[in-house]
Amino acid sequence: MSTSSSTPISRVVFESPSLSVDILSQSSSPSSFGNSNQSPIDSDSLSTTSSQNDIFSPNLSVMNPVFTTGILREIFKNFEPVFSTRYPNFPLASHDLHDCRCLFSAALTCKTFLDPALDSLWFYLDSMLPLFRLFPSPKLMNGKYVVHGNIQVEDVERVSRYARRVKILLFHASEIRPTQHLYLQLSQLIPAPLFPSLCRLESPTVQKVPDVIDGILIALSPALRVLTFNSFTVAEDALIGAFISSLAVKTTSNLTHLVLYGHVSTDTLLHIFEFENLQSLELALLQDVAANVFTLLDKLENLSNLIIDVQRCSVIPSRVSLPITPRRSRYSFPPSPTLKRLKKLHVSGKPVDIVLVLSGTRPSHLQSFSLECYHDTSYAICSTTIIRCLEGYVFRSHPSLYTLNFTHHPPLTSKCHFSLTDLPNITSLCSLENFSLETSLFSANIEKLEEFVSAWPNLKVLILPLFWSDVPTLTFLATLRTFCPCLQEVHLPLIPEVPTLLPANIPAYHPLKKLFVTPIETGQEATFENQLRVSQFITQLFPDAAVDLRRTSNSTSTGFWEKVQATVKLCQEVRKRTIAFSVNHHKGIAR
Repeated sequence: MSTSSSTPISRVVFESPSLSVDILSQSSSPSSFGNSNQSPIDSDSLSTTSSQNDIFSPNLSVMNPVFTTGILREIFKNFEPVFSTRYPNFPLASHDLHDCRCLFSAALTCKTFLDPALDSLWFYLDSMLPLFRLFPSPKLMNGKYVVHGNIQVEDVERVSRYARRVKILLFHASEIRPTQHLYLQLSQLIPAPLFPSLCRLESPTVQKVPDVIDGILIALSPALRVLTFNSFTVAEDALIGAFISSLAVKTTSNLTHLVLYGHVSTDTLLHIFEFENLQSLELALLQDVAANVFTLLDKLENLSNLIIDVQRCSVIPSRVSLPITPRRSRYSFPPSPTLKRLKKLHVSGKPVDIVLVLSGTRPSHLQSFSLECYHDTSYAICSTTIIRCLEGYVFRSHPSLYTLNFTHHPPLTSKCHFSLTDLPNITSLCSLENFSLETSLFSANIEKLEEFVSAWPNLKVLILPLFWSDVPTLTFLATLRTFCPCLQEVHLPLIPEVPTLLPANIPAYHPLKKLFVTPIETGQEATFENQLRVSQFITQLFPDAAVDLRRTSNSTSTGFWEKVQATVKLCQEVRKRTIAFSVNHHKGIAR
């Protein structure tokens, strides 16, 4: 088979007594058709010639036992996009051009490679046009694709052959898109859903694709697991709510991950609770919502990941009377629901709203709790809110809590410092592995901090604010070395106080790998002797720790710390070479 190099292959049709299959391809991935205005270029149907028999050998009419299904899956999964449907937040990525060409060539090699190669090639689509352009007479009218003439059964089978392979679909506001009537035609011609294997659906924006949203619902199946809608306004919220409500009935509540980044209303929130198998829920940019709505989270018994952003809305504290419909008649508002399977919780917003959102949730087995406070009220209110939120969740989940993150965003005009004394007693978190505290105004109490870290023997990551009123010295590193034997990463500011004595009687090796320092200059003379003593102090405590500088707009001169950073690398290199020489020397003696 020969094809002119100047003409990109759009669709090649192979017809033989034993095989009739269409292979859609182009100079790039199938998704590239979404931005193309050209009609498909059909090559002439190829008869059963000697060249075709070379490609599809009669000896391979039955799958070669050497290439089992498992082996083929391992081979062709290397050509699939780099994301996984199990991680819905992972960014989408199209096929690489080289991968598409390899898959197309593999599909033409033999019957054994045909299906797995096409499965990988059609794994992901960022446009519906590659499918609709398979129809015999697609045309553009007013910027939308329509099909003129009658659609035959053969045409529908051709489209279905590829649509059943699609696992991830991204639809966006492209200039060219199918009409809603085309979806209706397919629903009448195809008894089963167009996308029986589709497990992830995402829309970056809803503003220009309302007709696509209405049409795509017909093509979905119960296989859908992940749904994401980004950037929708108040006017489009009703469309999203109707879509979610219909989807809950159509897919029999099999959805496990739902992401809504837009102006979500109370009515739309009520539809979400229809998905009883939901495991991950992310809500951002909510409209004003009644606080008692969040008590319905208890209906989601399988929920393990919850992210709520109420930064730009107001949570109504009173119990608002919600409209009752036949679908909502079974809803009740339990006084204290428990999310027993909730493992990860992240809430951001104003302190008062955060308290109202969390007031009805009582998770007992949290593993990760993140709180992000934005406030335009007094510091005292913020401090009280923080203590209330943290105390309840810490004391309820202290046996299982592994990660605790707190971020405080004070008003620009505020001069109050956040202090460790504003935190509740979190020393009971004996299983804590990750602790992060970030704020722009921080009043440090070294003794209080030492009390905290001494109670966390399993701590692996410690992130502290950039600027303190009382910046710790190198001595604090020795405290971390003593009480946190599992520590692997530290972020904190340090004063390069030159130690008078280097640490002695150091216990076993410490695994710290990353030491992020906010440089604080105190006028220390940057002599080589001072640099060497500071570097030796760090390397003796943490032999393999890489020192990195956290530069900020308010950072002072970093000349001394930059030289310390270079000296630490030099000391570590000398140590490695010394150990290697000693090992080789003893091996030589043993011989």
